[in-house]
Amino acid sequence: LIVMGVVTITYTVGWAVQSLLETQIFRRRRMSNTLNDLHGHFLICGYGKMGRNICNELTERRVPFVIIESDSDKMDSIREHEYLFIHGDATRDDILEKAGEAKARGLAAVLHSDADNVFTTLSAKSLNPEIFVVARAVEEGTEPKLLKAGAARVVKPYETAGTKMAELLLSPSVID
Repeated sequence: LIVMGVVTITYTVGWAVQSLLETQIFRRRRMSNTLNDLHGHFLICGYGKMGRNICNELTERRVPFVIIESDSDKMDSIREHEYLFIHGDATRDDILEKAGEAKARGLAAVLHSDADNVFTTLSAKSLNPEIFVVARAVEEGTEPKLLKAGAARVVKPYETAGTKMAELLLSPSVID
């Protein structure tokens, strides 16, 4: 009875581990094949608040994109939404290449720091001078640096939101 119990438990655990590993391997292989087939997609560098909103908008419009995120805590949310992603640092050339940067139509640099956004923009433009880069700038002096690094457009969320709120205060009926 003990021997049969041990054999049954060992078999069950072995089967579960094998299934889990195969699922992970097949998921990675399928994602890798999908990434290789992508062309004209967008890269979203950073899956914070702004990155999530960009992904939601692109999903609604059925536009292909790949997320590059280094924070392991955000991976569950990305997997839950079944987004294509690369787990890695978007400032690194090899990660950008793995995400299909050479065949991408555009890149959104919305990482946690302005310095990372500048570096990602510079890396992306050095790998593919034709890529359209939109970058976020939070600090005052970052916009000129992002433009020099090759960003086509720079979004300053606090400035944009402040302008919108002032418009709403001054003429709420016109905005409605």
